[in-house]
Amino acid sequence: MSDDKANGKDKYNFGEGITIVISPQSPSTFACGIDKGYEDDTAEKTAVKTIALGLCELALHQPDMVFEVGLKVRSQMEANLYDADIDENNNIVDIEEWLKKFKKPTLN
Repeated sequence: MSDDKANGKDKYNFGEGITIVISPQSPSTFACGIDKGYEDDTAEKTAVKTIALGLCELALHQPDMVFEVGLKVRSQMEANLYDADIDENNNIVDIEEWLKKFKKPTLN
């Protein structure tokens, strides 16, 4: 593995990102939260913070669904069918394009 993909942090600017922390709290519980010091002072950072809040909400209030998705990803990784490392093809989402789709009016 090349140095620039060793952990993904060297290749992309995570200095502009928000930190989501998931940690065992006790033998039967976990905690989930985000970095409260994150400043969402641009539209892109506001979108990223909103996504982070949604991820924490899902983890805390629908842990069964999140865990099931995690199990599927883990099995795909173990079968070398999924690459969790950050690269141009799998882990980048165009925020502007996604927000346009999200804001489209629907009939439902």
